[in-house]
Amino acid sequence: MPRTPLHTREEMVKISLQIVRRQGADALTARNIGKAMGCSSSPIFTLFENMDDLLRSVRKAARAMFVDYVRDVTDYSPAFKEYGLRLIRFAVRERNLFDFIFLNDDGLNRYSDPIVTECLELMAKEQDLSSEQAGLVLEHMWPYACGVAVLSSRNPDMFTEEAVNGMLSFQFAAILTLMRSGKTPVNPIPSVTR
Repeated sequence: MPRTPLHTREEMVKISLQIVRRQGADALTARNIGKAMGCSSSPIFTLFENMDDLLRSVRKAARAMFVDYVRDVTDYSPAFKEYGLRLIRFAVRERNLFDFIFLNDDGLNRYSDPIVTECLELMAKEQDLSSEQAGLVLEHMWPYACGVAVLSSRNPDMFTEEAVNGMLSFQFAAILTLMRSGKTPVNPIPSVTR
């Protein structure tokens, strides 16, 4: 008869999340988890199929933490901008979690986040945009905001909060202006290789 585990899946995920938060995803090893729990690594494989199974659970918990961080953005106007500001703040304050959530092969799908969907609906209403146009704004703002978030997480003094606020406003206004002009952006001409 197998031994009853002394820890639960939830406890192991919580401890693993703290390891990622403090030390980064590379520190999430069976040995480090066992050490943090005061036991061997074997309970991991009693509670989870393998490390990938545990990793999925930890990533889900990290995503829930981020969603909780941005949960009330719809109380702000414009909500979409507040979401971007929070994304950047989260990257600075929780660099390891930001990397773990967003800088991996299966990063958070921005379209499946119900808060982003709500922000898009508010933006469409406030800016008199169709849902397709609001989606297009997201397509262009998301990589921009993520880029600023990555830069800010690596060098928190690179941009002031006021500068980030202005940068997001400028980019948003530029995208809206171009979209409303009906003009197609000019694609760069490929360089000629010699």
